Amino acid sequence: MQHLFERYFWALRWMGIAALAWVVSGGINDELAARLFALPAHDPLAIDGAPPPPPFPAWGRVAPEEDAAEQLSARHVFDLDPPAPPAPAPPAEPAKPDAPEPHDGDELAETELAIALLGTLVTTEAAGSVATLEVAGRTRLGWRGSALLDGQATIVRIAPRHVVLEEAGGERTVVMLWDDDGGKKAGPPPARNRGAHPTARSRDAASSVNDRMARRRRIRRAVHRNGAYDYTVERAMLDEELKDPALLASEARATPSYDGGALRGVKLVGVRPGSLYRALGLRSGDVVTAIDGRPLTSASRPVDLLQQLGRASTVSVAVARRGRDTTLTYSVR
Repeated sequence: MQHLFERYFWALRWMGIAALAWVVSGGINDELAARLFALPAHDPLAIDGAPPPPPFPAWGRVAPEEDAAEQLSARHVFDLDPPAPPAPAPPAEPAKPDAPEPHDGDELAETELAIALLGTLVTTEAAGSVATLEVAGRTRLGWRGSALLDGQATIVRIAPRHVVLEEAGGERTVVMLWDDDGGKKAGPPPARNRGAHPTARSRDAASSVNDRMARRRRIRRAVHRNGAYDYTVERAMLDEELKDPALLASEARATPSYDGGALRGVKLVGVRPGSLYRALGLRSGDVVTAIDGRPLTSASRPVDLLQQLGRASTVSVAVARRGRDTTLTYSVR
């Protein structure tokens, strides 16, 4: 008997496990049935004659007075009616373009050092931009950070048509190409005697640069800027400059500017850096529309404006610059 028991013990063990599983499953079924389908018990404390309380719905079920479809929709049981996505925000209005920033070549004073700009090569990397300069009569290349004239100036920015310098005193100045509107670029001054020794030609070039710088300093000392658009001009310098109208005519040109078929004024082009026009606050692209309140009725030359300035004590010039109208006032003394 013992041998038989040991032989079939595994069968008895599995029968015990099956019986235990059956008992546990039955208990679980009874508990779920009680929670889902059992009716609420009668309240022994209820007052006789009072209406019975509404039956409490079984767990997970809908009360009789409630709309089943509405409750199912609210509970999103089957995600039949998912919440609507948030409405997209209205597109932002495109930003209006701001007024053009002032050109730093127009705002900075021109350098009085013996430096002229011959050309630039501007790259997307500021450190890779190169400028071709004429420094004290000699042509050389410069990059951002290059020191010029034994440290008297350092290049801080290279733009397509100008170079910004920081001079020894900390002041920032600008060196510009001759023509901001497509005219000739300034080139190295011609040698006075091409058959002369290279050393002699270098001395001639340096002398020519020094002469230009001396004239530039003389003009700047004689034109005093009292405000943004108010200038005082010394008559002695103006009379001296007017003795050479050919030189003045070569430093700026003018073309008629029309608006709706009518002459609006004259547009200045090719205003050369270091010229009297630049010292008086005139820039390439300016449209002179009136002088002393009188609109221009015919195209005139820029030198005509200087000659009119030499005959008067006070002159006002109406100028349209980058879409804005302004008035330059000059007092001659």
